Amino acid sequence: MFAGIGVLANVLGIVAGGFMGLGFGRLISERFQKTLMMACAIAVMFLGLTGTIKEMRC
Repeated sequence: MFAGIGVLANVLGIVAGGFMGLGFGRLISERFQKTLMMACAIAVMFLGLTGTIKEMRC
C-alpha cells in the first residue's frame, strides 16, 4: 500500500458525494438541504475544536 491512500480515498469520496448531490439534490426538499448543511457545519466545527484542544494538551 502507498502512503497517499487516505488522500485518494478522501478525494474519491468528495467527488462521489458531489455527483450524488448533483443527481439527487433536486429530489430533496430545501428545508432538509439546509438542515443537512447545518449538521455538516457543526460536525466540521466540532472536529476542528477537538483537534485544537487535543494539540493544546501536549
